[in-house]
Amino acid sequence: MKTLKLTLYGMAILFGTVLFGQSKLSDLTNSNQQNAELRMDYIGNNLNLSQNQKDKITVIRKNTLIEQENLKLNRDLDNSNRGIAMKALRVSEREQILKILTPEQAVKYQSMKQERQLSNKKHHKRQNVKQIKNKRNRNHSLESDRKEENKRAKAQGLKANSATLNK
Repeated sequence: MKTLKLTLYGMAILFGTVLFGQSKLSDLTNSNQQNAELRMDYIGNNLNLSQNQKDKITVIRKNTLIEQENLKLNRDLDNSNRGIAMKALRVSEREQILKILTPEQAVKYQSMKQERQLSNKKHHKRQNVKQIKNKRNRNHSLESDRKEENKRAKAQGLKANSATLNK
């Protein structure tokens, strides 16, 4: 009887884990599809792509996103190797997309990439500046708090000294 209960509990846990894993995978797939569509809209509007080009690039993007999610879920890879594999996927995706584009579109696609990289650098620089300012403000605030505590301590010390003198 005890063995039967343990078996049933084990099966329930296994079944719940499988269902949870499948729902997570479908969430990832839906997220990937939305991401691929948004990216396709952006690229398509800026490069004046034909419907055939859009379809091909959408397939490439979806496949890349699925492969990236698989890499993220792969616990056999350490962060360094995972990062290298992710970069290789992005490079491969870019190469595949460039093969589909006309020479004029390819030039514009490369310039869009460079603009995005510049924008990302500026964003990260702004983030770093904000972090430095916040750190300075925290340090300044801590310094002010220490000065206030020292003033209070001195004032209390003077009160304590005057109280002992009056006795």
